Amino acid sequence: MADSVLEQIAALKDEDWAIREEAASMLASFRDARAVVPLVALLSDPDRAVRDAAIAALTAIGEASVLPVSTCLKNGDLTVQELAASILATIADSRVLDPLIEALQSQDWVVRMHAAKALGRIGDARAVPGLIPLLQDKVKAVRVDVTSALALIGRAAVPSLLEALKHDEWIVRLHTVEALGQMQSPDAVEPLLYVLFNDRDAAVREDAARALGEIKDPRAVEFLLTAMNEVGVRPLAVEALGKIGDRRAVPALIGIVAGLNKPAH
Repeated sequence: MADSVLEQIAALKDEDWAIREEAASMLASFRDARAVVPLVALLSDPDRAVRDAAIAALTAIGEASVLPVSTCLKNGDLTVQELAASILATIADSRVLDPLIEALQSQDWVVRMHAAKALGRIGDARAVPGLIPLLQDKVKAVRVDVTSALALIGRAAVPSLLEALKHDEWIVRLHTVEALGQMQSPDAVEPLLYVLFNDRDAAVREDAARALGEIKDPRAVEFLLTAMNEVGVRPLAVEALGKIGDRRAVPALIGIVAGLNKPAH
């Protein structure tokens, strides 16, 4: 196999893109660390099929790819940065925590998105301060992956998220509520109940009801029953009560099915 690896590494420089692609695909099956540096060079190949094959090979090789790939996060070619970030999002190795945190500030939203994914999978609390500001990223895909990343980091992110519930921007509060719901933290129940009744934005109040349903804490039942009086919140409150499964909600839910219990406003 050693000779075959070297042969395929040599083929990565062939003028024919199809041969380069085939060589990269072969190296994916060999998973030999000697191929990492030559494969990293292919991330800037002009042919997309070759680049895709290089990504697959570097991902298959795994741990040995991480450090060389991380150097590409500062490549002058944004496409190379994006591809490197996507590989690191899949492998998710804590050795490149610092470069990934730095990548959260990239001007390229794809890089920011993949960096957030990687940091969520790594799950290190040191990423939280870099992730929180991106809850107001101008690109929704970035905000969604940052939300998921914070949820994956879990309890260590809760204090920062609770502080973010007070942010002036509604979009930050919205994604903060979503993160708290995804992580199903009991510590978030009381703050979310406050949001449910007091946030000035309807979308945030509605998401608070949804999040309380994800947490499934019975402390929320009586409050969700009251929140059903708000038209927009009502369907989310009903769904949340169904997920919590507390018998106290049964009469109200039966009333809804029967066409009774109309919302007050």
